[in-house]
Amino acid sequence: MAVNSYNLNRKLQQAEDRLAQKKRKELAAPGRINPLELDAIQTALGMSNTSIASAMGRSTPTWRKYRCGEITMSVEMEAKYRALARYRLSLFHRMSLPLVKLPESGEVAVVYYPKRSDFGSLPSQNPAHYEIYCQVTGLLCAVDPRVRLIAFDLDNYRHWLKGRDDSEVMRNMWAAQME
Repeated sequence: MAVNSYNLNRKLQQAEDRLAQKKRKELAAPGRINPLELDAIQTALGMSNTSIASAMGRSTPTWRKYRCGEITMSVEMEAKYRALARYRLSLFHRMSLPLVKLPESGEVAVVYYPKRSDFGSLPSQNPAHYEIYCQVTGLLCAVDPRVRLIAFDLDNYRHWLKGRDDSEVMRNMWAAQME
């Protein structure tokens, strides 16, 4: 019995289309997060309505509507919002870990990005995370005198890098050598 490959391919494509449509509907479905939880997470992130709206790819008026419950956040938007909170938590953990074993007389140099464009110049950085990064580095500096913030200087860094590949590790090595 010969299989008609055209019909088989068409049926496979139709099945894939149905699955994709179902996934789109699931992602567009209303999320479960409520205005109180939105407020608590935003407070934990330390971001204004304007900055969180920008990070989420929404306008400030739309963000305010989420916050007061006028509109419901989709499942996809909720996941993106919770991902921002996970980023903040993991960043704080990752940056504070070296302090645990550091002697009281030691210091840790931490790259601080005074300009959003410098933060975004590292390919692995998401520009939406800029304010969270600044908040975490500032908080670490505030609570632990062993944290020394080093303002990122792209020209100085490129000269120091001497053609090597750019990475977060290299930027931290650069910061440790700056005074």
